[in-house]
Amino acid sequence: MSISRKRSGPYSRWRIGSLTAAVVALVLLVPTAMAGDIDNATCMGCHDDVGEQFAQTPHGTYLTSRPALAEFSCESCHGSGMQHVEDPSPANILNPAN
Repeated sequence: MSISRKRSGPYSRWRIGSLTAAVVALVLLVPTAMAGDIDNATCMGCHDDVGEQFAQTPHGTYLTSRPALAEFSCESCHGSGMQHVEDPSPANILNPAN
């Protein structure tokens, strides 16, 4: 993985491979800020098809191919799943695509 400076100045961006530093920072900070008490096994109890599809996406491939990122859970992107577990509805879980 190469790291290069795209341009100079206070508004320059670092590029790390094909990811910008902003995306890397988000991936590293979101799990700590948003993780709750629901583990992936609980999510997969109802959403096993989604979990299998996610594993085939670029995000899923990246996360599963790096042992240091194994701590990431569904809640890393979807927020706390506690309310969704108690009342399963699309309205009470964060959908990052929306």
